[in-house]
Amino acid sequence: MPTIVEATTQPVVTQAERIPRHRLQGGFLISPETALEWASTLGNKPVTKFLAAWQTIDLRVSRMGARFSIVGEEQFGQFMVVTQCKRFRRGYLGMDPSQIPQFREGEPEAIARKMLEEELRDIHSPVVYATFLD
Repeated sequence: MPTIVEATTQPVVTQAERIPRHRLQGGFLISPETALEWASTLGNKPVTKFLAAWQTIDLRVSRMGARFSIVGEEQFGQFMVVTQCKRFRRGYLGMDPSQIPQFREGEPEAIARKMLEEELRDIHSPVVYATFLD
């Protein structure tokens, strides 16, 4: 008696079905805890809400041509003082990090680094430059 083999349909993930992440952002990573402390220092009063911290810090860094942004997949998981940004049409969630173009630090980053090192000195937070795919 012949055996009947039923075809099973397995979803095939194509590039079109990947969750897109088309924005590259380069800048300095800031932890949520550091953001709250820094905003408290800038405002001379305790800041306990991330929205208030974001507004305070964004106002501060916008004066030097940067912006303050949330990066990554977790809400309020990581912040960044963004100094560079560009579209990256081939980007997607879970992309191999070795395939993601990396920004290099230039003059705007040197200015931002100096300001961050001075303002975060008492908070004892490292100043780390990174490129994020968002």
